[in-house]
Amino acid sequence: MTTPPSCTLNCISTGNFLLLGEFSAIGAYEKVIAARPATSVAFDLTRILGEHWLSVDRLTAFVSEIGGAPATDAHDWSPFADGFKNALDKPGAGWTVRSLQWGEERGRDDYEEALDHEGIRENLKSLIRDELLTRVENHITMLERLHRGVYPIS
Repeated sequence: MTTPPSCTLNCISTGNFLLLGEFSAIGAYEKVIAARPATSVAFDLTRILGEHWLSVDRLTAFVSEIGGAPATDAHDWSPFADGFKNALDKPGAGWTVRSLQWGEERGRDDYEEALDHEGIRENLKSLIRDELLTRVENHITMLERLHRGVYPIS
């Protein structure tokens, strides 16, 4: 078996790193929706959750297509998970929404760093620019509105 070129290894590594971030987001949204299923915001959060699953599908396909084994789980992202659990324990949904927003902002930063990486294939950069980053930015906007009270939170 031959070793893939370094560009391929960089793309596999970057794709899997981004996949881990998406799985982390999925876990966070699932926790919020399970903890507050009857809130007025649950519908919007469920839509965002579905979009994170779309991102997982796209990144998984990319890593597979270039010969890599896609990551399948976020494993233990303890610092974010602990902070998120603390937010769920606070009264009101504001802390929860803000925690989700911080997670989305971290995801945006990860996607932007990947775009700046010289060893990444253009087709991964296109996927990030044209689809994945746009989704994350839309999530941040929606969560900012929720946090400011543009949408009612029960």
